[in-house]
Formats: sequence, C-alpha cells, structure tokens
Amino acid sequence: MTDPLPLTVITGYLGAGKTTLLNAILARPLGQTITVLVNDFGEIAIDESLIINKTGDTIALTNGCVCCTIGGDLYDAIDKILTSEPRPDRLIIETSGVADPSKILQIAMAEPDLRADRCATLIDCVNFTYSLGDPFLADSLLRQIQAADLLILTKTDLVPPDQVADLVDQLAVTAPGIPIHVSSAALRTETLFGLRDRPELAHKHHHDHGTEYATWSYQGPARLDPETLNTASTMNASGCLRLKGHVTTKDGETFAVQRAGAQWQCNPIPPRTDSQVVAIGTAQSFQPAKLAALIS
Repeated sequence: MTDPLPLTVITGYLGAGKTTLLNAILARPLGQTITVLVNDFGEIAIDESLIINKTGDTIALTNGCVCCTIGGDLYDAIDKILTSEPRPDRLIIETSGVADPSKILQIAMAEPDLRADRCATLIDCVNFTYSLGDPFLADSLLRQIQAADLLILTKTDLVPPDQVADLVDQLAVTAPGIPIHVSSAALRTETLFGLRDRPELAHKHHHDHGTEYATWSYQGPARLDPETLNTASTMNASGCLRLKGHVTTKDGETFAVQRAGAQWQCNPIPPRTDSQVVAIGTAQSFQPAKLAALIS
C-alpha cells in the first residue's frame, strides 16, 4: 500500500491573505508536485506564465502542480486526487473564510490514505481584534485558531509593532503552545508543509478536536461478499465512518469497495486472489469485531 498523502489545510477569515500565500506556494513548491483544492478559481489569480492547461475544474501548472475546485462534494474531490495517476506529493485544501477547518481534519483522520500534516491559520493583524469583537464572526475565528498547529500573522507591516506584540500575547493566551509566525513573507515552505518530524502535532490533532479514532484492516485470502460488507459497515451496524479496499468473492469476482459515511460504492475490477480492506470509525462507537466476523 502507498504511504498516506500529506494534507496541509490553510484557513483564515476573509482577506487574511490565504490567496497570496497559495500563489507563493504554487510558484515555489519546493520540488513537490502539489494539488490545491479551492472553492472558486476566481478567488485565486494564478500567474498566467505558470498555467499550461485549464479545463473545467482543473488548472495545470508548468511545475507539475494542479489547482482544482472542490465542487459539491469534498469527499468526492479528495477521492479523485487519491486515485489520480500520478498522485501528487501533497494536498493543500484552502477553506472558505467562515469554514471550520476541524471538520476537514476529521475527514483526513477518517481517510486511511490521507495524513493530516498541518493546519495553518492566517491572522489578519489589521482586522482581527475588530472581527473578534463581532458576535457574528467571533465563533468562526476562534474555531479556526483552535484547529491550528501554526498561526501566521499577516499584514504586520500595516499596523504598529506594539499592536503586533499585543496580538501575539493575546493569541498565546487563546491558543497556548501553538507556534506563531509573525510574517507570511518570510515563512519557510518547510515550516508550512511540516516536512520535519512532527509526532507531537499528530498527537495534538488526534485529541484536541474531541474525537479519537480506531482502525481495522484485513489483507488475506478470505472471500467476502461486497453487499454483506456494505451492510456490516454502516454506521448503525458497526460505527464505521470510512472504508476502502477490494474484496474477492467466492465466485472469483473482485470488486473495489468504498464507504464515506452513508455513501457506498462497489465496482468490478480485474480479478484478484485476495481481499484487502481498511476501515476507520470513532473509538467511542466503532465495532471492528462486526467486520472481523465476516472473515472466514
């Protein structure tokens, strides 16, 4: 099995500088092929000299990077990337201004082929304090901060140094222990991508969002009926959130199977001699024994 695809989530309220940061990443991707998922191409003015092809919901760049729109289904958009050939080295998801990034991180945790590598929240030094005082905005801003493992202060050149210092102090109280980078202009790509050894951040994501996950996997000669697996892997039956793999039946047919919540997909593929399945659910409700019982 291939290694999980590393995921970087970039979030921040409207006008915080997400587009500027994404353009800088796409122009200098540090030798990686990157796929970026965004809500709308119109919000990202990609340098025309980098574009080699633009079709539908995809823009291909000269350095191998790709920019795609999310469309109506984030699960579907992610799955297309995970099954693409060649697969990118990294996936970046830019959230909308009011989105809760922890929900995207939970999707990553429930996807065996993804690894939540970094959640960077951009903080607009000019407007943050005002926005935090707005009861309609404060909740979204706090959720974005609490989901982050890196805070990036932007527009620091537009406010006095003492205002930046006050904001750093405020964020240190709001999000204790989270690194704060004071200027996105000098941000090293390695830091944003989390290319260093970061076991403590994986542990943080595992706990701070209030949900722990359990996994079950099987690889072997067992013959499995896909519809029986479908029934056993529903949320009501076993608490399974995500399932992926292939099963070979007693008749020798092989099917690629996949579950994302209530959605189940089962498609015939060239015959194999084995079955291979990975499933994940919340530790509180997942009952892997219900799936293990199918192995005979």
